[in-house]
Amino acid sequence: MKLLKGNHKYMEYILNSIISSIISVSIVLLINNVWWEKKKTIEKLRFDVYMKLMELNGCYFWLASSEKIKEPINQEIKYKADMKAWEIADLLRLTEKLSQTQSILESIFLEKNTFNKRRELVSLLLEELGNEINPKYSKIMKEISNENIKYWQNLSKLNNEK
Repeated sequence: MKLLKGNHKYMEYILNSIISSIISVSIVLLINNVWWEKKKTIEKLRFDVYMKLMELNGCYFWLASSEKIKEPINQEIKYKADMKAWEIADLLRLTEKLSQTQSILESIFLEKNTFNKRRELVSLLLEELGNEINPKYSKIMKEISNENIKYWQNLSKLNNEK
């Protein structure tokens, strides 16, 4: 019995240490979970902005093409581009963590930018964002885009020669 009475104080220290450790681990796990969820939310927003910019860039391609060959602007595509631009702006309002926010907003909303200029600016932003989000996919899409540009330039030259 004497052995147990003397160890009572040590048992109290051990129990306090175990309880403190459990509380500390729980707090760290909670903080880590909140941080991870916030990071996932930011990454999802970044990806959503990227995908909408891709859609917008497609609209700008057609609008810039019309602009270049001096054909009337397709109002349906222009409306779609305007709606995509505002969807992107709405997403950007949800986070301040995207370093490209100012560049994105300026490229899609500055009235002085022609559709071709907007397409060029958005293409650069897509490249930058793509390298952050998915570098392999970004590289492949850039190659495809460059191939498409060459195709349309060659087709335009053929049409001009006729």
